[in-house]
Formats: sequence, structure tokens, C-alpha cells
Amino acid sequence: MSEEQFEEMQKNEVEELKAKLAELKAKLQEKETAELEKCDAEEAKDDCCDTNEVLKKLRDGLENLYEEISPLLDKCKEKHEAAAATAKESIAKHPLTALAVSFGVGFVLAKIVNCKICSASRNR
Repeated sequence: MSEEQFEEMQKNEVEELKAKLAELKAKLQEKETAELEKCDAEEAKDDCCDTNEVLKKLRDGLENLYEEISPLLDKCKEKHEAAAATAKESIAKHPLTALAVSFGVGFVLAKIVNCKICSASRNR
């Protein structure tokens, strides 16, 4: 799997998670709105708007949200572990190439950081 394919796969997974979170957030807001409307409609009954009951309903909603998102997080974790294993295998097969790439990335980052530090000290 090339880096571009891996990055594209990660972007797709992130987008899926964002969409699922948005969907779950919308469901939770719908439930909250429904409960508030129910409380407004039955305001004469004080037990409906009891703080403990509202907290219990919110807690239940959050538990449902967690139950729905847990499989997505597990799936994402498994894919990231697989990608890490693939990277480990690639490094084991080509250690000198990995070393050269690491050195190059470190060199470029050092130049960037050094340049920012030097320019910051000149501006003082």
C-alpha cells in the first residue's frame, strides 16, 4: 500500500467518523428537544422536569452514543495497528532506506525549526 493510498484511506475513515458523530449529535439533540418539549407540555407535573430525571436521560443518551461510536473507534484502531505493522515490515525489509528517509526528514525539520528560532531572535 503506497503512502497516498494510506493517507486517502485515513482521510476516508476520518470523514466516516465525522459523519457518524454528526449523525449521533443530531440524534442526541433531537432527543433533548423532544424531552424539553415534553417537559414544557407537562410542566404542571413537576416530576417530569426533575433535575435527576433529566440527568438520567442525558446519561442514557451519552451511553447510547458511546455504544454506537465504539465499534467505529475499534475499527479505526485496528486499521491503524495494521498500518503500523505494515510500516514496521517495510522498515525491516529496507532499513537503510528507512534510516536515510528519517535522516532527511529530521534534517529538514531541524532547518525549519532553526530558521524560525533565528528569525524570532532577530525580531527581538
